[in-house]
Amino acid sequence: MGNKENEMPSIEIAESQGILTPQELAAGISACHRNARRLIDDAIHLLVGQRNASALALALLGEEEAAKWVLLSVVATARSQAVRRKAWNNVRAHRPKRAILGAILFPERLRREDRPFEFKDVDDVSKILERMKLRAIYVAHLANGVCSEPAMIADPGTATLFIDLAAVHVRKLFMTIEELGHVYESRKRAPTAEARRIIQWSRSEEARAISARDRQAVVEWWAVTDPRLSELRAELGSNVRD
Repeated sequence: MGNKENEMPSIEIAESQGILTPQELAAGISACHRNARRLIDDAIHLLVGQRNASALALALLGEEEAAKWVLLSVVATARSQAVRRKAWNNVRAHRPKRAILGAILFPERLRREDRPFEFKDVDDVSKILERMKLRAIYVAHLANGVCSEPAMIADPGTATLFIDLAAVHVRKLFMTIEELGHVYESRKRAPTAEARRIIQWSRSEEARAISARDRQAVVEWWAVTDPRLSELRAELGSNVRD
């Protein structure tokens, strides 16, 4: 049998609704971080090619992917099948990820650590960003009679601004399985059995190696991405002045 990580996934296999082990959570966290960075990189390539609306949409999707690990941690610490099922549904929805991003952008809206996110209370900013993402992908007939096309949504300045912000948010959302274990361990309330399993495994050599690899990957990515975005901002400013 080959390594599961290297096996080609089949679209015929249903997505999980079950328990996530600490090892599976770590793999999910790493994959979400990698894919978020890929989406930002693709957005930058599209921006350079003047595909501004597509670039904007991918950047916003990259932010959501970077927030997904938070929802996976809720799955991994769920204490009942009903809670776990709801958590899996949130993993596969856009709105809960936007709620997480809203909480990070506006820390005063964060819930107490002993309460779950209340996804029904989504910031207006998150709703606007979700609408912008959809308008950057699809044609929409508006109430004022205008037929909105994606190209009308994102000029180079708007696209550059949101890709820049998305890249910062992807970096800000980064956390390793080792760091997550420390978070659970440092809480005032005694950890649940599910959280204790994550804490214990996060101290293992395997978890530390995965965390070190993930940290190095994000450092290397940011070392390339930050200067590239600075160049694009400078080019945009020069074009505007001309």
